[in-house]
Amino acid sequence: MILRRFSNSITWILFFITSLDLVLAKTTHHAEDKTVTLNLLRTQPILQSHKATLAKRQAVVETAPLQNFYGREYTVEIGVGTPPQHFNVTIDTGSTFFWVASTECPSEECPGSRFNPKASSTYQSQFGSFRLTYAIGDARGNPATDTVTIGNSLSVPNQVFGAVTGTSNFLTNAFDNPSSGILGLGFPALQSATSGISGDPFVTNLIKNNLISAPIFSVYMNSQYQYGSLGGAAITFGGIDQTKYTGELKYTAVQPYTIIMAGINNEYLYWSVKGASIGATFTGGQPYTHAMTNEDVVFDTGSTISYAPPDVVRGLVEGITGKPGNFSEENQLYFVDCNIRNNGGQLTLQLADNIDLTVSINELIFPLETLDPRDASSCVFAFAPMQTSSTGSSLDYITYLLGQSVMRSFYTVHDMGNHRMGFAPAVLSAMTDDSLGHARPTPSQDSNWRPMNPAGTPGSGNENAASSAPAAFGSYFKQVSLNYHFAMLILVAILAVHL
Repeated sequence: MILRRFSNSITWILFFITSLDLVLAKTTHHAEDKTVTLNLLRTQPILQSHKATLAKRQAVVETAPLQNFYGREYTVEIGVGTPPQHFNVTIDTGSTFFWVASTECPSEECPGSRFNPKASSTYQSQFGSFRLTYAIGDARGNPATDTVTIGNSLSVPNQVFGAVTGTSNFLTNAFDNPSSGILGLGFPALQSATSGISGDPFVTNLIKNNLISAPIFSVYMNSQYQYGSLGGAAITFGGIDQTKYTGELKYTAVQPYTIIMAGINNEYLYWSVKGASIGATFTGGQPYTHAMTNEDVVFDTGSTISYAPPDVVRGLVEGITGKPGNFSEENQLYFVDCNIRNNGGQLTLQLADNIDLTVSINELIFPLETLDPRDASSCVFAFAPMQTSSTGSSLDYITYLLGQSVMRSFYTVHDMGNHRMGFAPAVLSAMTDDSLGHARPTPSQDSNWRPMNPAGTPGSGNENAASSAPAAFGSYFKQVSLNYHFAMLILVAILAVHL
């Protein structure tokens, strides 16, 4: 996610991290191979380790359910404390720190479920405080340790985490069960570089203490139209689910970073690999291809859409639609005809080591005023121009961020032990009325719920709707930009610890 949130003014269909259906995760436990699979709860519209104790546990593979939040956010249920208090938190490969809202946070600032430290017999506060600064607000609180559990078999005592006591323009209450925090899945150096808080991140502890079979986790998101807890999305710790992809997994190396201003020298931070080319085409159209020149491509499960240089995004739109895109300068978005989802278009991506990936146009078109693209009159393209910065660091040269709009189309293996990523085409479920209907929000679920027509005229919106789209709509996407986090990382000290 690269540290980001959205404002309440954004329409329900575009919320990226707002709320989720609190559903008990179905867990598949394979003790013999030390893997655990947890279904991802895809919500719909957007440490200190005690090795002596942990070593006695048998490593597993755990698969946790993911909740698909209208194709805009994926959350997993996690337990904190003794006895465990359960929360849905956003999985985020673009950050590393784990935090949840606490009961010390006012309900208007933390409207979802909140962790009660007094109800946990294993909670230990730590000296100091932190503030996470985001593009539009912040989350602040106190570091602590407690037992953290996920699925039926993974439990880490004395796991460091953040107990958030307040937020500004961060958590929103769009639906009944808002997200209560973030589970960062980036590399441990990212946490130490930005926070100064001692202790290993959650996944690092699973690996160090031999709680999972292999130092990997794998993510399967399924189609953006497979909503809620029944969408089949899942995250697997310690192993790979071969039923979720076709063909064979192909691997390429993760790239380390050197950021002199942040004191980082050849460290692994993000799930970033080298790209070779990116392109787009549709049936009977003229293909567009852009060759990458030693450019990094960052994969971020916490970002709803994807980002590329402005000229590349323009080329992708023309290549997949067959005509110049209707770009809104105010919103920094391309509005497209919803009917192009039937033109056979696809995005092509080639990574280092000859890894070729394709994404169907159906996953690249976001309907605005309805969940069903078959009924939509206003749609946007799921790529936006990357906003650049001038911080003077090597991070300035990262111009590609691929979020959920791309990652849904393939199964990804995050190999921390070998510093590599694996990719294979995902087995995507077809869009059905059932997959859309059971998760559809209604005004009764949220008093602020409003269907949005960017053109302001019901029934007339189309690819020409960009001219009058609300400014908040564009800022929603821009606030997800990776470069916002980069700038914060170097110039603002995203997570400041006050001793």
